[in-house]
Amino acid sequence: MIPNKHRARGINVWQGAELSVGASSRRSFWRETLSADAESSGIQFLVSLFHGRPPGGCGGTAVPSLLSIFASVALLFAAPAPKSDRALELFNRGEFSGAARLFAKQHREGTLAPAHLLCYGQALARLGRFPEALPILDRYARLFPQDAVGWYELGYCRFAVGDFSGAAGSLMKAIDINPQQPKALKLLGRIQVAMGLLFEAEESFSTAVHEQPEDAEAHYLLGRLYQSTGQVGAAAEHLQKSVQLDPRNPRARAYLGHALSGLGQTDAAELQLREATRLARKTSPPDWAPFLELGIFLQRMGRVEEAIEPLETAVRLAPQEPEARFELGRALYRLGKPAESRRRLEEALRLSPGDARFHYLLSRVCFETGDSSCGEEHAELAEGGETAQGGGAKLEP
Repeated sequence: MIPNKHRARGINVWQGAELSVGASSRRSFWRETLSADAESSGIQFLVSLFHGRPPGGCGGTAVPSLLSIFASVALLFAAPAPKSDRALELFNRGEFSGAARLFAKQHREGTLAPAHLLCYGQALARLGRFPEALPILDRYARLFPQDAVGWYELGYCRFAVGDFSGAAGSLMKAIDINPQQPKALKLLGRIQVAMGLLFEAEESFSTAVHEQPEDAEAHYLLGRLYQSTGQVGAAAEHLQKSVQLDPRNPRARAYLGHALSGLGQTDAAELQLREATRLARKTSPPDWAPFLELGIFLQRMGRVEEAIEPLETAVRLAPQEPEARFELGRALYRLGKPAESRRRLEEALRLSPGDARFHYLLSRVCFETGDSSCGEEHAELAEGGETAQGGGAKLEP
């Protein structure tokens, strides 16, 4: 359990691409086929009412509202839809751009079946057109308030536009309808971390692990949360499980190495970190985080010269990541290279101007090289800056 002092503490960075829906999820999330026997979208929808689910390739387990029934009856008197709905065919093949164009045309013409609003909104979201998807998915969720999938998709879309509170509310509705939703629980946990609600995030991730014990990502997220709050043993336990379930995940191995190092198991830690960097070179694009973790570990072991290469690799792979430049600057400072250290620290500060650690170390470098004006300036800024979570163990989605 997260200690009280951490429960309201915000973690300011959730980095990486894991917040987005994965490629496999994009193609397999809704793969049901459209009935070839239905003569129109309206008739198909009405038939589906008796089966308790909306029709087509994007239905969940919806129980429609009275409004959606009336809307579908109206569709019966509109121009009949073709037997083979081209928009749904394109959607189910993952051709979201073409599907979105056809759904938009049907929407303008008033011939889009209410149940197909989900597909329309999903297609827009998969194209990154989240502001356009929001009202479509919101309407679907109101028409089908018992469809957990509709609320999940709306929550994801709200998260994507930065509405964390709205996203959390939608995801909670999805979970209330269907508690066995690890995907919704994991996204809710990520959002709760971003909002500084670490106790609530622990509950979400723990529930996801309970609902699906073989979910590598759920163990990874719970392990990272424990790691961020200093619960190293619990972190190592869940990260080890994540690695067992998904041995090719370089970040899980890297952060497991970080945790093992904290437990004093330095040989095992280095093995995990070396394997993590080997795997990281094979990802597309190569993952910078394992190289940063290895560089930090080598510095802690007093092997500062060895740390330079992985830290330089991290900077090259992630030029916009301030932590990599800071750690490289720190290693150069320890090697007695103040000019190079200063350059890297100034680069880190341009990317993260408020980090107190960056200002503090730069002030030391300036004082030691005789630039007292620079030293005093950054010492003062260090006192008023934010102390970010150090050691490369930031939470990320």
